[in-house]
Amino acid sequence: MLAELPTELLREVVSHVNRVDQKSLCEVCKYLCDAMSPLLYNSLTISTTPLSIDGIVSRIERIPLKWLKYTKDICLRSVSYKDRLQRCIYPPYDPASDPQGIIDLDPSSNLMVALEILLSAVPKDGLRAFRWELGTCIPKGLLSGDGGPLANQQWIETLSLRTGLCDGGIPMQYTVDFGRFRHLQSISWDEMFAYDTYESIRKCIAVNKEIKAWDLGLASSLWRSIIPPSQKDFRFSFFIEKVLELQPGMQKRCFPSLESLCFRDLPLRGMEAELAYTLQVERLRTLKLCYCAGSVTFLGVLAESKSDLRLTTLEVSFYNVHPRYEFEPFKHLSVILARFLGGFQGLENLYLRLPHLFL
Repeated sequence: MLAELPTELLREVVSHVNRVDQKSLCEVCKYLCDAMSPLLYNSLTISTTPLSIDGIVSRIERIPLKWLKYTKDICLRSVSYKDRLQRCIYPPYDPASDPQGIIDLDPSSNLMVALEILLSAVPKDGLRAFRWELGTCIPKGLLSGDGGPLANQQWIETLSLRTGLCDGGIPMQYTVDFGRFRHLQSISWDEMFAYDTYESIRKCIAVNKEIKAWDLGLASSLWRSIIPPSQKDFRFSFFIEKVLELQPGMQKRCFPSLESLCFRDLPLRGMEAELAYTLQVERLRTLKLCYCAGSVTFLGVLAESKSDLRLTTLEVSFYNVHPRYEFEPFKHLSVILARFLGGFQGLENLYLRLPHLFL
């Protein structure tokens, strides 16, 4: 019966079926396989459990390249995220054994070759989303410079990265150049841990004016290590000053299209009013502030601003005890939250993780 339907009608009907059933249909006969494959290969998720670079390579090598002309979304994922010591893909390194420089121990070289072959089968500028969700360092050349597997994919709209601090003893996080992608609408990067990546974020903001979703998470260890404790004030304001390039009293619009904002472990203390103006909070539908120093004061500024907010989802989380909360006005938290939540209507989802000292 299905085999008698026109191909376009068949794809429309089966597009509402889950991927498992779509795969089963492909195994019925050649006609259904040819008709269904464009739907199946529109989005590729290549994953292993547990994390294994060789496993990812093996799965890539089994993908029939002829169907990648339909691919718009590619995701590399490790289903089970281990702690960063266990998911480091680099072997222990002893500098004393390599006086001339870092030995070529990059275990991701085979993965880069496999990705070159895989992405060469995707039409030029045909990819709309790329996701690196392995929880590891990003390989050399993947997102830096003008070459690499993504060289011919300049129209990517969604870029999602889940990295992590490598403890193999080798500083292997390579440069990430977001500026090469000028059509980004959604950026997500969890566990950023190289300080120079913030320069890339700054450049990305400058060239992408259609960003609708922005999700950034800082690796906790970086927050403590990149800036000396003696520069306490700058530890709280480096993101605002160096990435958003704000100065006291400055009114600067960076995100005219932003609808969803999520910050994790990013310091927001200082210039809260300027930050709210820059982020155009009144346009947001989703706001998530997770473990960010300065969240209480930031919400207080929003409450006092009388902005006409459109939020439908709000999430605010705090650690129970943490030195970065030294300046948080927790004794006024209930008042600030009440004023903030009472200042607008339409909220559908509210998630709060409050510190024990507040409870």
